[in-house]
Parts: sequence; structure tokens; C-alpha cells
Amino acid sequence: MPTVETERVPQVAAAPASFPLQKLNIDIMLTIFTALLASPDSSPTSPVTLSQVCRSWRDLFLESPTLWTNILVSEELSTTNASLDRAYKRVEAYLARSGGCSLAIQLSFVTWGPQESTEQPEDSPYYHTLPAFFHRLNDIGRAIAKHAARIRTFSLTVDEMECTAAVLGGFGLAKMPLLEAWTVRNTDEEQVSDNPPNNPDALLAEQKEMEAHYALCHPESLIMNHDKVASLYSNLRFLSLHTTPLVWSEFCPRNLVTLEITMLPLVHRPSSADLCHILLANAHSLESLRLDGCVSPDSEWPESCLVPNVEFLQLGFYKSCELLPLLNAIQVPALRRFVLTDIHRQRKDPSERLLSQFDEDIILVLRAIGDKLPIHEIWHAQFEHIALCPSSHQIPLDEAENALKLARRFTVKFFSGWKKLTHLFLHGPDRATLEGLNSILPCSMEMHGTTEPRVPAPALTTLQVENCVASVLGSFLRIRVAHPQSFHALLGLVIKMPRNWFDAVKWDTRNLTVLAKEVFPIYTQLSPEVQTELLQL
Repeated sequence: MPTVETERVPQVAAAPASFPLQKLNIDIMLTIFTALLASPDSSPTSPVTLSQVCRSWRDLFLESPTLWTNILVSEELSTTNASLDRAYKRVEAYLARSGGCSLAIQLSFVTWGPQESTEQPEDSPYYHTLPAFFHRLNDIGRAIAKHAARIRTFSLTVDEMECTAAVLGGFGLAKMPLLEAWTVRNTDEEQVSDNPPNNPDALLAEQKEMEAHYALCHPESLIMNHDKVASLYSNLRFLSLHTTPLVWSEFCPRNLVTLEITMLPLVHRPSSADLCHILLANAHSLESLRLDGCVSPDSEWPESCLVPNVEFLQLGFYKSCELLPLLNAIQVPALRRFVLTDIHRQRKDPSERLLSQFDEDIILVLRAIGDKLPIHEIWHAQFEHIALCPSSHQIPLDEAENALKLARRFTVKFFSGWKKLTHLFLHGPDRATLEGLNSILPCSMEMHGTTEPRVPAPALTTLQVENCVASVLGSFLRIRVAHPQSFHALLGLVIKMPRNWFDAVKWDTRNLTVLAKEVFPIYTQLSPEVQTELLQL
């Protein structure tokens, strides 16, 4: 059996019988250790450390395979990689000592953190240890892949696409019938381009740099019967892939409850046909769907796509037109929570957002949302960095004012359809959005026996505004305070802004109590430059 290098912890040959813990029976001790090792505070070496406390604990650990089933590895590149070598030995020992029990795998690898002190990676003393680092990651991946049939949960976090390839390369076409959750996250989002390469050579270079992985895929999935394909990952319910392309045409999971695909370069996004096939294959079970920066914009969907049980939908885009084919095809009658994110604007500082090119298709996308999604049933909505009109920094002032009027008019009509919307979250909203929410519809509701004015999102009870330009937020709040007869007091108002934002717009925070029964002012931690921009723009 593989051994683990002895850690430097005091060892006791045998604990006195007077120790209180020694009086507990084995089942209780086993329950305590199991809960401890499953907690977030557990470290990769916790089983080893605990097993060296005394002889009775060591015997209990060596005789209990379930205490070795949580395999945690968190390593970063070093000049020697000695720590990673020890982690590899530890993984082998845990796999052997866990017997035939199901496994929970959590891996995290960092390569660029140690190299940030140098402008050129080649100048870093760590650079020349990268090949050995990747080789050892491949060893760890292959060791785990041999026990793929026992994996219950798998999580991999990296900051380099080569790390993903090294770890997953050993999995090949491994079957994982016990697998319940699979998460792979590449934190280096700079590797995802907003635009397609300008020439074929650049396209080939990008394809070579980021390889599509075969994990959860099978080359014969298209000719295998449904039951056989489903049996490969029959228990998989949660799948999250961030900057991690797969061979989408051979995607096998068939019983997903949650599916998250985020941040893919255009060349590695699933085709419309492949994405439609994936959704339809999981339509009977899918309840939560997140598609951020992964929808292919180049073709119409081959058919309508009914996903009857999806209650939560999150969509993100670099260019809003990417979403139009999807919105025209997908049907989500059970939808109750919705999130829309402009990723292109999200990744920019406030001043850059004002100067960036306005996305002229955003109104078409919002109109499609209003027409195709059951917005009259949605109670929770979140809009992140959505701009409804160009700013005066982008077009002449008179044109900007006219565009603002049109966008404000659209906002009123758009949010008037959200009849049951109670919770609205706005991250980085523009002036048109907030002014539209403050508008009063021209006709009253006398026909329903009341003279209360009609307002957009009439059922709204909780509003959160986050990191908005301070002057725009100040104007929005003043209008609502000045017209209490038009805008009923909210149950909750959350304002997440840089500290002292109220001083920048000469706002008396005591006025907030007029707007809601409970007010939660939260100060966000932003860089000094971003904070200054939000307060001065």
C-alpha cells in the first residue's frame, strides 16, 4: 500500500484511557471524523495529521476506508515542485486506502501567481519548472482516472488551460456511473477573446492553444441507443464548465438538473445544433441553465427547444445578437428567475463603458425576451451592465437626449410586462434603465376601482442597485422621494456603492427610510481608480 510521507506532528504511542475521547465508541468517533473531514476547514493532509495523534486513532483511520475518500489537492508552481510531488504520493495513498468507497475529488493548481513579478514569463525562475509541473499534474489525473468508476464529485480549478489538459488528459473515455457533480473552472478569462481571430493562422493558433476535452463525451454517442449513453453518467446532476471546451457533438450526460457553460472562445462554442441537442437530451430533468459567453451566433437553431422544467435561466453575451437565435427557439414555461449579463461591458471600468461602442442590438434582444419568455410569471430578475442607449460621450448631445427618450420609453413598456416581479437586481445600470423605472404610465387604473398610477414592475418589493454612476443613482432616488404617492415604499432597498457616494451627489442618507421599510447600504471594495470614476462621472 502506498505510504504518505510523515508530517511533522507530535505523535503519542497510546493515549491514556482517561482521555474523554477515548471513552467514545468507534461509531461515534467515526461520525465525528467523517464530519470533520467533509467540512470546509479540512486541509489536504487532515487524515494524515489526525491518524498520527495516537495509536487508537491511527488504527481507526487505517481500518476505515470512508475517512480517505475526500481527496483535496491545492498546489502552486514552485522552483522545485517538491510539494506537488508529495501531493501526488498522498493522492495515491488516499486512493488505495479508500478501498471501494465513492470519492470526492477537489483539485486546485496555480501556475501564474508565482510568475507575476516578472514582465516576461521566460524571465521567471519558475518558468523552466513548468514542463515538470504539467507532467506531475498528468500523473495525478491518470491516478484518479483509474478510479473513475468510484468518483462521486469532481472539482478542478486552474489558471492555465494546459493544467486542464494535463489533468483531464488521463480520463479519456472513462465511465463514471456514480458521478453526481462535475466542475472544471479556468480562472484565466483573458484567454477568451471578445472577437474572432482576424486571420486563419490566428484561428488555428487559438484552436491549438485550447484543446477540447473528451471527458463526459464518447465518439459513439450518436449511434448508441439512449439508455446506453445515459448509463455512462447516469447519476450526473450538476455540470459546470468555465472556459473549458468539450467535444460538444459527442456530449453524453442525459439527466442533468443544473447545466452551466460559461466563457468560451468563438471557435470552441457548441454549434446551435449541438447545444439544442444537449438541451433536448436533458429537457426532462433540467431545472437550472446558465449560458454565459458560449452561444454560437452564426446560425439559426434547427428546431424549437422545449425545456419544460427550467426555473432559472442566466444568459450572458459579448454581442447581444448572439442570443437572438436561442431566444427565438427556446421555450421555458416554468421560468421564474432570470439573469442577463453584458460580459463585454462587465469586464470594463466605468469610464471605458461610457466610451465603448454601443450594442445596437440590445433592444432587439430585450424585445425577444419580452415576447418569448414568460416574463409575466418571473419574480426574480437581474440585469448586469445592460446599456439601453449610447451616452453623450459617444454621440452628439442632441442625439444622445433623443436616444435617451426612446430608450426610457422602451424601458417603461418592457418592465410593465413583468407583472409578478418582486425582486429586481441592477448591477451597473445606465440612466435610461433607472429613469424608465421611475416613469408613470399615462393612464390610471380607474377601471380596476383605484386611482393609483401605474408604474413599471408594479409588484416590486425588493430593489438592489450596485456600482452605478453616483449622479445617475442620486437622481433616481430623489425622484422616488419626491413622489411618494406614485411609488409605494419597498420592503427592502439594497444599495451597493463605494463609500461616501452620498457625499459626491449631496444625498442625505436619512431619505432612504422613505423609500423602503428596510434599507441596506453596503460599501463595495473597488480599486481607487474605479471608485473615483463612479463618483465623478
